[in-house]
Amino acid sequence: MTTLTSLKPLREHNVHLASGERIRLLANLYVTVFLDNLPFEAAALGQRSVIAVPEASSRPPLGDKPVQDSDYEREVQEVMNMWYIRYDVNLDPKTVIYEDTSIFMEWFANIIYNNTIAVGCAFVYCEDQKQLAFACVYNARPELGKPLYDPGAAGTKCAKNEQCSRVIKGAECLQAGDPYMGLCKTDLKEIPTYTKPTTKPVTESSAATESESTAVTESASTATADDTTTQSSDGLSQELRDKIEDMHNYYRSILAKGQIRNGKEGKPNCPTATNMYRMRYDMTLELEAQKYADSCPSSSSPVSSRSSGENYQTFSPTEITDEVAIKNALEIWFEQILKRGVNKRMMYNKKLEEKPRAPTAFTQMAWAESYKVGCGVKHCSSRTVVVCRYNPRGNIYGELIYEPGDTCVACGFECKDGLCPAPKN
Repeated sequence: MTTLTSLKPLREHNVHLASGERIRLLANLYVTVFLDNLPFEAAALGQRSVIAVPEASSRPPLGDKPVQDSDYEREVQEVMNMWYIRYDVNLDPKTVIYEDTSIFMEWFANIIYNNTIAVGCAFVYCEDQKQLAFACVYNARPELGKPLYDPGAAGTKCAKNEQCSRVIKGAECLQAGDPYMGLCKTDLKEIPTYTKPTTKPVTESSAATESESTAVTESASTATADDTTTQSSDGLSQELRDKIEDMHNYYRSILAKGQIRNGKEGKPNCPTATNMYRMRYDMTLELEAQKYADSCPSSSSPVSSRSSGENYQTFSPTEITDEVAIKNALEIWFEQILKRGVNKRMMYNKKLEEKPRAPTAFTQMAWAESYKVGCGVKHCSSRTVVVCRYNPRGNIYGELIYEPGDTCVACGFECKDGLCPAPKN
């Protein structure tokens, strides 16, 4: 089977939302963003589906003709239209309370739910049946017995930012001239648990490397941005530590198996990896990461100040949970590869590091020989800081991010999910 990821499903989702057809609009529906890790969940529904998933819609047989990109693109629109319009109309437009659990209503509800702000989709071509199957997964599941959104007067959309920021701090209302005018927009990928409005969220990320030029730059920019902090740091929960380990290994697994695109849409995937270690969580690294995060820094720490690798992220909202902050940070770091690719040899060098928006946080997450990770979160007075530390450190000039080749060749006799067992020390 083959999978295709595309922005076509994203556009179709947002076109339907912006049209206002079949729904009583809406003061706070959010424009949907595309998460490139979600298509792989959509392509393996039985393996990793933990959120609302519409049934994969199979299309008529295609016969023996080769499947072209145009086949996928055409089917996206047809299937999305079916999900959007084929539902039982048992939805009170005055309350929009989700009570009908029929499959058609579930498809419709997934699309219009106002807590849905991220989607990932995948097409699978089934060789044996000569059919295409399409599925999408979403960041949130509509709740039975609760409204799908805040209903307004018929035809009403958001008109000002305040209507959107009541739900997500810093969210903006898209204005005239935008194809999705009347929808809200946010940089976040999961709904935080707060309602108080504030300024627009801003995120910054970086990954420190071993080059002298980077070390000098970082050393000059590590002054703290906050004199006071709002919460004490008691360490992460064991449940969150396990999730950090699982998320790193999930990302490394799909990378090792050649399922991650190397650069912008249309580029080939990264090569498979022969030597990608499975990561494990490390408390010593957590203490290091937490200590640095507690200083509310404005950038990564100087390379010369530590022996471990580091990824850094900051968000302007302070009320987001540790889990949401870390999940968003890991997604942002890993998704760098989908915007700025690396060389085919998977060689880390000065040219890679110094290009605009270099994917150095991704390369540290993907560094094959890094097998320990620990993270810290600090809620400062005006923003939230996430720091993760890695050992052995990555991003070293002249070394491979990982060894391209047949998956698991360097693992010896044991390999699981494309990952080699890590050293025991």
